[in-house]
Amino acid sequence: LATSFYVVQRTSQARLAGDLSPWFVVLGYNLFIVIAGTGYLLGLTQGKEYAEPEWYADIWLTIVWVAYLLVFLATIWKRKEPHIYVANWFYLAFILTIAVLHLGNNATIPVSIFSPKSYIVWSGVQDAMFQWWYGHNAVGFFLTAGFLAIMYYFVPKRANRPVYSYRLSIVHFWALIFLYIWAGPHHLHYTALPDWAQTLESDLRTPGRKWLSVPVLNYRECYEQESCSSFSCRLSPS
Repeated sequence: LATSFYVVQRTSQARLAGDLSPWFVVLGYNLFIVIAGTGYLLGLTQGKEYAEPEWYADIWLTIVWVAYLLVFLATIWKRKEPHIYVANWFYLAFILTIAVLHLGNNATIPVSIFSPKSYIVWSGVQDAMFQWWYGHNAVGFFLTAGFLAIMYYFVPKRANRPVYSYRLSIVHFWALIFLYIWAGPHHLHYTALPDWAQTLESDLRTPGRKWLSVPVLNYRECYEQESCSSFSCRLSPS
């Protein structure tokens, strides 16, 4: 979250939208961690891997995450740079995908408004599918997409060179979105999940993983190149 606020300002040539909204996001997210951690100590969890916090913590995180999305989008909206730098595309993918995963995997019904306990609306294999679609992409987007965004800004900045191919980085982005996002069923091989779902996920994930090597080429060439096109240079954070 912190690096996205740092990078979007510098690549958009604009200050963060709102005076208090960014502070609400930062403090609100830290409050969520405190609420969730307190629940763990009290034994209040959903019993779902990577999604242990109960419904009251999930609702608070949803509010904070929506505010985060609005601040990020509003900053891009008022940018002075005509193009959206590729790092911001990856940050947006990270924000939006985590939002969808969070809402789907944490769709619960509280026992009562005063009870910290809740029950998931999904059952059986549907619950398992949602859990591991969330579980895998919690790594695939909360970590991978976020770190790719960081690298697409700081590697060119550190090397004082633009990325090797800006167009290739855009292809990399869409490959991640359309192929890698379906990962999840491979955590459920030899279960009640239909075979077609397991097979389809593997067929999509394999080329998706190949495209994850694209930034390696971009970063390596970024350090080695001596010249660049005007288009790439203009979009470089350096």
